[in-house]
Amino acid sequence: MNKKVLFALLFSMLSHGCNLVSHQYASRAAQFYFQKNYTDAASEFRMAIRYEPNNPMLRYGLGLSYANQGKFDMAEEIFDELLEIAPHYSNKVIRGYRMVVDAYRDEHSQIAFRVLKKIILLDPTLDGSSNRFTLGFGYFLEGDYSQAAEYLDRALAHAPDHPDSHDARYLLALCYKFLEQPDRAFDQFLLVYPQKLSSDYQDHYSFQFGETAYAYAETCFVAQKYETALTAVSTLLHQNRSVALIEKAYFLQGSALQRLNRNQEAVASYQRIIDSNPFQRGQSVFQAKKEIKKILSNSSGTTAGDPADKPLPQNGLRF
Repeated sequence: MNKKVLFALLFSMLSHGCNLVSHQYASRAAQFYFQKNYTDAASEFRMAIRYEPNNPMLRYGLGLSYANQGKFDMAEEIFDELLEIAPHYSNKVIRGYRMVVDAYRDEHSQIAFRVLKKIILLDPTLDGSSNRFTLGFGYFLEGDYSQAAEYLDRALAHAPDHPDSHDARYLLALCYKFLEQPDRAFDQFLLVYPQKLSSDYQDHYSFQFGETAYAYAETCFVAQKYETALTAVSTLLHQNRSVALIEKAYFLQGSALQRLNRNQEAVASYQRIIDSNPFQRGQSVFQAKKEIKKILSNSSGTTAGDPADKPLPQNGLRF
């Protein structure tokens, strides 16, 4: 708090007609704050508020004192109270909220997202690039894929080289996938998927790589780009060791091969699921046997049918 703010605070105390005791606490609080002694400043602000509970500047000073101590949860609570007693102080509330958002943006993104939504409600024009990324990530985690896609798309349009752009494109692809827009999902995956094939990424994020590869392969499948789906599945099977993910990959591989009338290869994919299960039990084995039976019963060599008539097996992620 600079000298101008300090004098503004003291003037506010007088203009609100605060009594002598409140003014004494407020003066000491402002001095402590100016000396960057935020702990004592907060203590004095709390005492002043006892005598002047509806003075907005006192709560503003207390909120800033908490924020500068790193007590952002307490600061947020005070700024909420300030907005209730003095809605016309929205600019100062926004300033306080932004301190909370900046503090939590990286390590506690969901808290930053929650507070950022409050800021946007007060001023919708404050959705700059960094805020759009935070909002997009937050809405994605909430399962609101439509809102997430809107913010992520706008964020990438204005800041394509932002440090978070790579993750944003991946989440945007998943948003379109969940919104049943496979062509748009495919376009986004084409931008992000090759980077996730790098050896460094696979070494450090093997699980994320496998899920990314499968999501990309499934997107290709639903978009009826079966050859591309097979390439993605092949890469996943060579690089991933997750049993559950491998089973899903073999199902997807078999389904894509059937669409291409490569039925013998499809049987081999389904048979790998059966062979990998020592007890030959469970839904995956049952479904694999069912698919093999269908193929063998159609031994005359006719086509597998229109893709729309044969949905992806139930143990795979679906659009």
